[in-house]
Amino acid sequence: MTNDCVIVINAYPNFTRNENSIESIRAAAKRWGADFVEINKLVENGKDISKKLFFTRYKTLLKFSNYNRVLMIDNDTIVNSEAPNIFNELEDYELAGVLDGTPSRFQENYIKETIVRVVINTFDYECLSDVLVFDKTKFYDNYMNEGILLWNIKKVQKKIQNFIDIVENNSKILEALESNMSIQNLLNVFSSHILTQVKILDDKWNWTMPDVAGKNGWFHDHFHPETGELIRWWENSESPPDWTDHILKGKMHPYIYHFCGTPTSKDIIKTYDKW
Repeated sequence: MTNDCVIVINAYPNFTRNENSIESIRAAAKRWGADFVEINKLVENGKDISKKLFFTRYKTLLKFSNYNRVLMIDNDTIVNSEAPNIFNELEDYELAGVLDGTPSRFQENYIKETIVRVVINTFDYECLSDVLVFDKTKFYDNYMNEGILLWNIKKVQKKIQNFIDIVENNSKILEALESNMSIQNLLNVFSSHILTQVKILDDKWNWTMPDVAGKNGWFHDHFHPETGELIRWWENSESPPDWTDHILKGKMHPYIYHFCGTPTSKDIIKTYDKW
Protein backbone atom coordinates (compact mmCIF):
# COMPACT_ATOMS: atom_id res chain seq x y z
CA MET A 1 0.00 0.00 0.00
CA THR A 2 1.18 3.53 -0.81
CA ASN A 3 0.48 6.81 1.00
CA ASP A 4 -1.86 8.00 -1.77
CA CYS A 5 -4.99 6.60 -3.35
CA VAL A 6 -7.11 7.48 -6.40
CA ILE A 7 -10.78 6.56 -6.04
CA VAL A 8 -13.27 6.60 -8.89
CA ILE A 9 -16.93 5.89 -8.20
CA ASN A 10 -18.09 4.19 -11.39
CA ALA A 11 -21.62 3.35 -10.26
CA TYR A 12 -23.43 3.63 -13.58
CA PRO A 13 -25.44 0.93 -15.41
CA ASN A 14 -23.40 1.03 -18.64
CA PHE A 15 -19.71 0.65 -17.82
CA THR A 16 -18.71 0.50 -21.50
CA ARG A 17 -19.61 4.17 -21.89
CA ASN A 18 -16.54 5.34 -20.01
CA GLU A 19 -13.95 2.58 -20.41
CA ASN A 20 -11.60 5.16 -21.94
CA SER A 21 -12.00 7.37 -18.88
CA ILE A 22 -11.26 4.61 -16.38
CA GLU A 23 -8.21 3.53 -18.36
CA SER A 24 -6.76 7.07 -18.25
CA ILE A 25 -7.40 7.40 -14.50
CA ARG A 26 -5.85 4.00 -13.74
CA ALA A 27 -2.78 4.92 -15.81
CA ALA A 28 -2.46 8.26 -13.99
CA ALA A 29 -2.59 6.58 -10.58
CA LYS A 30 0.23 4.27 -11.65
CA ARG A 31 2.37 7.19 -12.87
CA TRP A 32 1.78 9.03 -9.61
CA GLY A 33 2.71 6.02 -7.49
CA ALA A 34 -0.79 5.84 -5.97
CA ASP A 35 -3.14 2.94 -5.41
CA PHE A 36 -6.19 2.81 -7.69
CA VAL A 37 -9.65 1.81 -6.53
CA GLU A 38 -12.72 1.58 -8.75
CA ILE A 39 -16.04 1.34 -6.92
CA ASN A 40 -18.95 0.03 -8.97
CA LYS A 41 -21.71 0.06 -6.38
CA LEU A 42 -22.22 1.54 -2.94
CA VAL A 43 -24.50 -0.28 -0.55
CA GLU A 44 -25.49 0.58 2.99
CA ASN A 45 -27.83 -1.62 5.04
CA GLY A 46 -28.69 -3.51 1.89
CA LYS A 47 -29.70 -0.36 -0.04
CA ASP A 48 -27.97 1.13 -3.06
CA ILE A 49 -26.85 4.64 -2.06
CA SER A 50 -24.95 5.45 -5.27
CA LYS A 51 -27.27 8.37 -6.05
CA LYS A 52 -26.91 9.97 -2.63
CA LEU A 53 -23.78 11.95 -3.43
CA PHE A 54 -23.29 13.37 0.04
CA PHE A 55 -23.23 9.99 1.78
CA THR A 56 -21.50 8.31 -1.14
CA ARG A 57 -18.47 10.59 -1.10
CA TYR A 58 -18.08 11.17 2.62
CA LYS A 59 -18.66 7.66 3.85
CA THR A 60 -16.44 6.29 1.12
CA LEU A 61 -13.64 8.66 2.15
CA LEU A 62 -13.70 7.40 5.74
CA LYS A 63 -13.07 3.86 4.52
CA PHE A 64 -9.73 5.05 3.13
CA SER A 65 -8.42 6.85 6.21
CA ASN A 66 -5.36 4.58 6.26
CA TYR A 67 -4.01 6.72 3.41
CA ASN A 68 -2.52 10.19 3.80
CA ARG A 69 -3.99 11.71 0.64
CA VAL A 70 -7.00 10.63 -1.38
CA LEU A 71 -8.08 11.87 -4.82
CA MET A 72 -11.77 11.30 -5.46
CA ILE A 73 -12.40 11.69 -9.17
CA ASP A 74 -15.55 11.33 -11.29
CA ASN A 75 -15.85 8.57 -13.86
CA ASP A 76 -16.51 11.03 -16.71
CA THR A 77 -12.99 12.47 -16.67
CA ILE A 78 -9.90 11.94 -18.80
CA VAL A 79 -6.49 12.44 -17.19
CA ASN A 80 -3.87 13.75 -19.60
CA SER A 81 -0.77 11.56 -19.69
CA GLU A 82 1.38 14.71 -19.29
CA ALA A 83 -0.34 15.75 -16.06
CA PRO A 84 2.15 16.15 -13.20
CA ASN A 85 1.51 14.42 -9.89
CA ILE A 86 -1.66 16.05 -8.55
CA PHE A 87 -0.88 14.90 -5.01
CA ASN A 88 1.96 17.42 -4.90
CA GLU A 89 -0.62 20.19 -5.27
CA LEU A 90 -2.24 19.48 -1.89
CA GLU A 91 0.72 20.61 0.25
CA ASP A 92 -0.54 20.93 3.84
CA TYR A 93 -4.14 21.90 2.98
CA GLU A 94 -7.18 19.90 4.07
CA LEU A 95 -8.75 19.91 0.61
CA ALA A 96 -7.91 21.06 -2.92
CA GLY A 97 -10.27 21.49 -5.85
CA VAL A 98 -11.36 23.71 -8.75
CA LEU A 99 -14.12 26.29 -8.49
CA ASP A 100 -17.23 25.32 -10.42
CA GLY A 101 -17.93 27.37 -13.51
CA THR A 102 -14.16 27.74 -14.05
CA PRO A 103 -14.42 31.54 -13.79
CA SER A 104 -11.15 32.30 -15.56
CA ARG A 105 -12.33 30.30 -18.55
CA PHE A 106 -15.76 31.81 -19.24
CA GLN A 107 -16.13 35.51 -19.98
CA GLU A 108 -18.25 37.43 -17.49
CA ASN A 109 -18.55 34.30 -15.34
CA TYR A 110 -21.37 33.08 -17.58
CA ILE A 111 -21.52 29.49 -16.35
CA LYS A 112 -21.23 30.43 -12.71
CA GLU A 113 -23.98 33.03 -13.01
CA THR A 114 -26.41 30.79 -14.89
CA ILE A 115 -25.73 27.42 -13.29
CA VAL A 116 -24.04 27.78 -9.92
CA ARG A 117 -26.23 30.67 -8.79
CA VAL A 118 -29.35 28.70 -9.73
CA VAL A 119 -28.14 25.83 -7.58
CA ILE A 120 -27.57 28.19 -4.67
CA ASN A 121 -30.95 29.87 -5.05
CA THR A 122 -32.73 26.50 -4.93
CA PHE A 123 -30.58 25.18 -2.11
CA ASP A 124 -32.64 24.40 0.98
CA TYR A 125 -30.24 26.08 3.37
CA GLU A 126 -32.96 26.74 5.94
CA CYS A 127 -32.66 23.11 7.02
CA LEU A 128 -29.11 23.89 8.16
CA SER A 129 -30.17 26.54 10.66
CA ASP A 130 -29.74 24.15 13.61
CA VAL A 131 -26.23 23.26 12.48
CA LEU A 132 -24.54 26.48 11.38
CA VAL A 133 -25.06 30.05 10.24
CA PHE A 134 -25.27 29.59 6.47
CA ASP A 135 -23.54 32.29 4.41
CA LYS A 136 -24.79 32.29 0.79
CA THR A 137 -22.00 34.58 -0.39
CA LYS A 138 -19.29 32.44 1.16
CA PHE A 139 -20.94 29.34 -0.31
CA TYR A 140 -21.11 30.91 -3.78
CA ASP A 141 -17.56 32.24 -3.81
CA ASN A 142 -16.14 28.88 -2.72
CA TYR A 143 -18.42 26.57 -4.70
CA MET A 144 -16.19 23.81 -6.10
CA ASN A 145 -16.90 21.26 -8.77
CA GLU A 146 -17.07 17.88 -7.05
CA GLY A 147 -15.62 15.95 -9.98
CA ILE A 148 -12.02 16.26 -8.77
CA LEU A 149 -11.42 16.65 -5.04
CA LEU A 150 -8.05 16.03 -3.39
CA TRP A 151 -8.25 15.29 0.34
CA ASN A 152 -5.76 15.21 3.18
CA ILE A 153 -7.72 12.42 4.78
CA LYS A 154 -5.67 12.35 7.98
CA LYS A 155 -6.51 16.00 8.68
CA VAL A 156 -10.22 15.86 7.84
CA GLN A 157 -11.47 12.44 8.91
CA LYS A 158 -12.69 13.61 12.34
CA LYS A 159 -14.44 16.61 10.79
CA ILE A 160 -16.08 14.35 8.20
CA GLN A 161 -17.33 11.93 10.83
CA ASN A 162 -18.65 14.78 13.00
CA PHE A 163 -20.48 16.29 10.03
CA ILE A 164 -22.01 12.92 9.10
CA ASP A 165 -23.20 12.49 12.69
CA ILE A 166 -24.77 15.96 12.65
CA VAL A 167 -26.58 15.29 9.37
CA GLU A 168 -27.81 11.83 10.30
CA ASN A 169 -29.22 13.11 13.59
CA ASN A 170 -31.00 16.12 12.09
CA SER A 171 -34.49 15.27 10.82
CA LYS A 172 -34.79 18.50 8.80
CA ILE A 173 -31.63 17.80 6.82
CA LEU A 174 -32.53 14.15 6.27
CA GLU A 175 -35.98 15.17 5.00
CA ALA A 176 -34.37 17.66 2.62
CA LEU A 177 -31.96 15.00 1.39
CA GLU A 178 -34.89 12.82 0.43
CA SER A 179 -36.96 15.52 -1.24
CA ASN A 180 -34.52 18.05 -2.71
CA MET A 181 -31.61 17.04 -4.96
CA SER A 182 -29.88 20.39 -4.48
CA ILE A 183 -29.36 19.69 -0.79
CA GLN A 184 -26.78 17.14 -1.89
CA ASN A 185 -24.48 20.13 -2.21
CA LEU A 186 -23.83 19.55 1.46
CA LEU A 187 -20.34 18.65 0.31
CA ASN A 188 -19.80 22.27 -0.64
CA VAL A 189 -21.30 23.37 2.66
CA PHE A 190 -18.65 21.26 4.34
CA SER A 191 -15.78 22.68 2.27
CA SER A 192 -16.89 26.31 2.57
CA HIS A 193 -18.17 26.40 6.17
CA ILE A 194 -16.43 23.61 8.11
CA LEU A 195 -12.96 23.33 6.61
CA THR A 196 -10.48 26.15 7.18
CA GLN A 197 -7.62 25.13 4.86
CA VAL A 198 -8.92 24.82 1.30
CA LYS A 199 -6.72 25.30 -1.77
CA ILE A 200 -8.24 26.43 -5.07
CA LEU A 201 -6.52 24.72 -7.99
CA ASP A 202 -6.04 26.06 -11.51
CA ASP A 203 -8.83 25.30 -13.99
CA LYS A 204 -6.61 22.89 -15.90
CA TRP A 205 -7.03 20.36 -13.08
CA ASN A 206 -10.77 20.15 -13.81
CA TRP A 207 -11.53 21.47 -17.29
CA THR A 208 -15.31 21.17 -17.18
CA MET A 209 -17.95 20.95 -19.87
CA PRO A 210 -16.23 20.64 -23.25
CA ASP A 211 -19.49 21.61 -24.92
CA VAL A 212 -21.63 24.17 -23.15
CA ALA A 213 -24.40 26.61 -23.93
CA GLY A 214 -22.89 30.06 -24.24
CA LYS A 215 -24.44 33.46 -24.93
CA ASN A 216 -23.86 33.13 -28.67
CA GLY A 217 -24.63 29.45 -29.11
CA TRP A 218 -22.90 26.17 -28.36
CA PHE A 219 -19.14 26.09 -28.36
CA HIS A 220 -16.72 23.19 -28.48
CA ASP A 221 -13.17 22.94 -27.21
CA HIS A 222 -10.62 21.45 -29.57
CA PHE A 223 -6.86 21.20 -29.80
CA HIS A 224 -5.02 22.83 -32.66
CA PRO A 225 -3.83 19.97 -34.90
CA GLU A 226 -0.30 21.41 -35.18
CA THR A 227 0.43 23.34 -31.98
CA GLY A 228 -1.77 21.41 -29.55
CA GLU A 229 -3.14 24.67 -28.19
CA LEU A 230 -6.69 24.62 -26.90
CA ILE A 231 -9.18 26.53 -29.06
CA ARG A 232 -12.92 27.20 -29.04
CA TRP A 233 -15.34 27.61 -31.92
CA TRP A 234 -19.01 28.47 -32.04
CA GLU A 235 -21.39 25.90 -33.48
CA ASN A 236 -23.80 28.51 -34.84
CA SER A 237 -21.06 30.02 -37.00
CA GLU A 238 -20.99 29.16 -40.69
CA SER A 239 -17.51 27.76 -40.17
CA PRO A 240 -15.06 27.53 -37.27
CA PRO A 241 -13.35 30.91 -36.72
CA ASP A 242 -9.69 31.47 -37.42
CA TRP A 243 -7.59 29.40 -35.00
CA THR A 244 -5.50 32.33 -33.81
CA ASP A 245 -8.53 34.35 -32.71
CA HIS A 246 -9.77 31.66 -30.37
CA ILE A 247 -6.68 30.23 -28.75
CA LEU A 248 -7.17 30.32 -25.00
CA LYS A 249 -4.04 32.15 -23.96
CA GLY A 250 -1.94 30.27 -21.47
CA LYS A 251 -4.15 27.19 -21.66
CA MET A 252 -2.41 24.25 -23.24
CA HIS A 253 -3.71 20.72 -22.99
CA PRO A 254 -5.62 20.57 -19.67
CA TYR A 255 -4.43 18.09 -17.06
CA ILE A 256 -7.92 16.69 -16.44
CA TYR A 257 -10.74 17.02 -18.93
CA HIS A 258 -14.16 16.66 -17.26
CA PHE A 259 -16.93 15.59 -19.65
CA CYS A 260 -19.84 16.81 -17.57
CA GLY A 261 -22.73 19.09 -18.47
CA THR A 262 -24.49 17.76 -21.54
CA PRO A 263 -25.44 14.48 -23.27
CA THR A 264 -23.14 15.41 -26.16
CA SER A 265 -20.26 15.71 -23.72
CA LYS A 266 -20.99 12.23 -22.38
CA ASP A 267 -20.94 10.83 -25.92
CA ILE A 268 -17.57 12.42 -26.70
CA ILE A 269 -15.83 10.56 -23.88
CA LYS A 270 -16.41 7.21 -25.61
CA THR A 271 -13.91 8.05 -28.35
CA TYR A 272 -11.82 10.87 -26.86
CA ASP A 273 -8.19 9.76 -27.11
CA LYS A 274 -6.17 12.96 -26.58
CA TRP A 275 -4.69 11.78 -23.32
